[in-house]
Amino acid sequence: FGLLIFSGRIGAPPLSHHAGEVELVACYGISGWAWDNYQPKAKVNVDLWDGEHYLMTIPANQFRQDLADAGYGNGQHGFRIATPLLVKDGHSHEIHFRIAGTKQELTNSPQVIACP
Repeated sequence: FGLLIFSGRIGAPPLSHHAGEVELVACYGISGWAWDNYQPKAKVNVDLWDGEHYLMTIPANQFRQDLADAGYGNGQHGFRIATPLLVKDGHSHEIHFRIAGTKQELTNSPQVIACP
């Protein structure tokens, strides 16, 4: 006989309680949405990373009727910003969009962009 000690979890990891999507990445702007299923009316922040280099955090707090109609809380979960100047240098950048403070990427992340 042997002794087996297990102190972990068996099975699939729990499903994330966040959802979100990158919808536009262009030289003039970036947009999408992020939502917390556990706190449907809470504002969610999104971290932008250029590869492994942190760029900025943006709030996903803009009202969008399509999100409200789809049942995403109060619909105040959109984001839209001008493309950061740091990536407008003529080089290619792989931009990751993550729920702030986590490694969880939004749907359609990462996105590659090259702007003059």
